[in-house]
Amino acid sequence: MLVTDNGQMLVPLYHGTSKIFLDSIQESGLGGKDPNIMFKSYELLTEMFNLEGWNWSDDPELSVMEPTIRHIVDQSVSGGGFNFRHGKTYLTPSELTAVRYALSSRLGSELLSTTISLFDKLKAWNEGKAREVASKYSTISELLSLERQPLLVEALRVPIRSLRSEKGDAPEVVIDQINNLPDGMDSILFHVVFQQHNFELIGPLPVENLRYYEIEWHNSDPDLPKYSLRPIE
Repeated sequence: MLVTDNGQMLVPLYHGTSKIFLDSIQESGLGGKDPNIMFKSYELLTEMFNLEGWNWSDDPELSVMEPTIRHIVDQSVSGGGFNFRHGKTYLTPSELTAVRYALSSRLGSELLSTTISLFDKLKAWNEGKAREVASKYSTISELLSLERQPLLVEALRVPIRSLRSEKGDAPEVVIDQINNLPDGMDSILFHVVFQQHNFELIGPLPVENLRYYEIEWHNSDPDLPKYSLRPIE
């Protein structure tokens, strides 16, 4: 299956996020701005994680969140190969992977969504500490009021030089895996097979290479969602 030609990807690549970032993407291209820098997500999450007094084991939801938060704070890759390094934009040849990410991330970014979820927990646990933390981060109240608005970005003719593998290797590591697919593979099977074969974007993509879609979720299954896409002009 031929997926590259003349230094470009022949297959589209996808990015799942939120409509709250659409204006920024349309202005600066995909990967042109990191929203977490503006919102200081990493600094806020790290400060909350290091607060004394959390009872991680006593709250089932906190207990589930704790390993993910620790990996994010450490900016590490888990033993199972899950990537918790942030500050970069990630692309996938699997539409399903990007859609699932957009649906599962409350604010279109794992780091930002996890940060706001932990802040909700902090408010419930110690409202005084939550106010103290919020006083240092002026965007928190705005973020808490935002509703889920899943967005799919389709990137066409992506230059290979703008990519590397999700783990930081040469992009050919992933490209060769896609090339080994048989020609004529069913498109649904293609998106299922390549759910974890992803790229890291190392240079912004221009807006003329991008298409945007609102994601309408028709069931509540995060693993096998039924959804439809509505193009955004």
